[in-house]
Amino acid sequence: MLELTLNGFGVERVGNSLQVKAKAESFPVKKHSLIQAILAVNDLFVLSRPNVESFFLEDVGIWLDNNDIRYVPDATFKGRSGFEHKFDFVIPKSRRSPERFINAINNPRKDTAQAAAFSWMDTKDARQEGSEAFFILNDQERNVSDDIHHAFENYGITPILWSNKDPFTSRLAS
Repeated sequence: MLELTLNGFGVERVGNSLQVKAKAESFPVKKHSLIQAILAVNDLFVLSRPNVESFFLEDVGIWLDNNDIRYVPDATFKGRSGFEHKFDFVIPKSRRSPERFINAINNPRKDTAQAAAFSWMDTKDARQEGSEAFFILNDQERNVSDDIHHAFENYGITPILWSNKDPFTSRLAS
C-alpha cells in the first residue's frame, strides 16, 4: 500500500528516504507532490479494526463497491495553481448528479484538513461547474473535531463520518 500511495504522487522510496527528481522549472510542483506524499504516508492507517489487517482507504473502496457506487480510483487533477492533486475516488458525472470527488481521511487533524481543503479548492476552480467534494473521515478510534467539520463545510466540502456514511449512499450512487 505504501508503494501505491507514493506512486500516486510520483514519489519513490530509496532505502529509508522519499525522493522525487525535478528540473528547476518543475521544482515547485515536485516539491508539492513530495509534501503531499509525506502527508499521505503519515495518514496511512495500519489497522482499521483490532486484529484485522485492512487500510481505511481499502475499507472505503469496499463500501463503495458493496453499494454499487461507480468510481475511478486514484485520480490526479491539475489545479488552478498548476499543482497536481490526487483524489482517492472520483465518481463521474451522470444525468442526475455532478462529478464527485472523494478523499478518505484516516486521521482528520487540522493539518490534514488544511491540505485536503486546499486540494479541493484548487482543483474545483479547474473542473466543471457544480463538481462536489466528499471527505470521508475515520472516526472509528477517535472523535473528529467540530472545527474540522465546520472548516470543510465552509469550503463547500461535505464531511462524512465513517460511522454515519450510510445516509450518503444514494447521493453518491446517483
